[in-house]
Amino acid sequence: MKAAVILDLPGHFGPIEASGIWDRVTFYKLDRLYFDIRQIDKKTIDYCRSKSTVAGINIDPKSWFNEDLAGGALRVHKRLNELGYSNQNARGICPVLFDYEDHSIERVLQGLKVWRRLRSVRDTCWSMEPLQGGWVGDRQLREQIAPDRALTLLPQTYRWNMWPVAQDAVLYDLMRFYPREQIRLYYQSFYKSKIGEVAYPCAEAWDGCLYDLEHLPLP
Repeated sequence: MKAAVILDLPGHFGPIEASGIWDRVTFYKLDRLYFDIRQIDKKTIDYCRSKSTVAGINIDPKSWFNEDLAGGALRVHKRLNELGYSNQNARGICPVLFDYEDHSIERVLQGLKVWRRLRSVRDTCWSMEPLQGGWVGDRQLREQIAPDRALTLLPQTYRWNMWPVAQDAVLYDLMRFYPREQIRLYYQSFYKSKIGEVAYPCAEAWDGCLYDLEHLPLP
């Protein structure tokens, strides 16, 4: 998977046709883009498809809507229906990225159960803060997550201020509990310094998702 999140489609690049998007898709060899659930629409999905790129939904339930993961699952299910992914097209391609950082086994477990009752095979990523294996490896969560071949764990390789965390440590932290093929990494594209935001070079041979497309530099 080579994905990137677009945080503000109209505000940064302009319309989905903007060259700023597609120059970066080409340069970084991206195969999917995750869009804010409040911004994604059928036009965006169709245009990405015309570019042989998958369009997906990104949601941060707690920060954006003051919801837990179960509430976010219900919201995404409704939005997928509005976008046409219901009934005959329930398996249509539109992956989902839940950015949910609440350190609660109970709320994550309940949210994943609600989501899989609604969308049993939807391509899904769950992103959490780095080095959370101590509770993400809980037996109850392992029993829910490990058998789910459509669910990818996407631990962040950065802290709240975008400063990096060692990528091998982040990976091994979850590999104690989950198979390697179920884990990808969430990379930062910038960090914050006293002089502002500084572009962060993309890791060679990366595999996962980039946060975010707007900050990715072009040569």
